[in-house]
Amino acid sequence: MVEPSRSNNNTIFIPECARSVDINFTIHNEESSKGVPDGVVFPSLHCLVARWAPPAEKGKFIGALLGGSLGTVITWPMLGTIIENLGWIWAFIISGILVLTWTILWIIFVSDSPDAHPRISDEEKNT
Repeated sequence: MVEPSRSNNNTIFIPECARSVDINFTIHNEESSKGVPDGVVFPSLHCLVARWAPPAEKGKFIGALLGGSLGTVITWPMLGTIIENLGWIWAFIISGILVLTWTILWIIFVSDSPDAHPRISDEEKNT
């Protein structure tokens, strides 16, 4: 399970900010702004796991949350290819679009609990 704020939506604005203001100031503020959503989202994921994961599988879910290396293994080569072929600006734009898309899908499809999920039948909820 990957939550939406880990790669903040502000990333998409770095190239434009880099052209208009001091790049160190821009990156510092962008990185600092990641702490605000992470401060709320990361703890709430534990609550989400507590409501969704069967007791015997909670450790696997928490491990997936904390062991985010799969994202790194996929993202770094992808961004290297993007930078090589399209330029550094596109690395920020494309990753920002992916994060924004993921965030929208998260808002649409994730529910607080199985009881609140609109696409789980009553029969499935009772098993």
